[in-house]
Amino acid sequence: MSPTEDLTKLYRQLGVASGEQLIQQRGLQGAITAVVQAAQASGQPLQKYLSSIEGQTLALALAGPLAQDYTSKLTAMGQAAGATDRAFAARPRG
Repeated sequence: MSPTEDLTKLYRQLGVASGEQLIQQRGLQGAITAVVQAAQASGQPLQKYLSSIEGQTLALALAGPLAQDYTSKLTAMGQAAGATDRAFAARPRG
């Protein structure tokens, strides 16, 4: 996605050159939260930073009411990764 002019300015204020760098520094949820907080602090609508409605919807959800749910489900997925392979390898052979 191409960032809006306001988002490009925000990247500079946050000391990064791109959204990819912001995600590397803060993680996906941290990057989204930074953008939402910047919009709120500036009094500008979120669409000044994120032009797509899908991006705005995701940002508002992950920086708001779904933040805790996203974190817990992401943690659970990380813990479950490879569980099938481990169970298959540990099965009794006979």
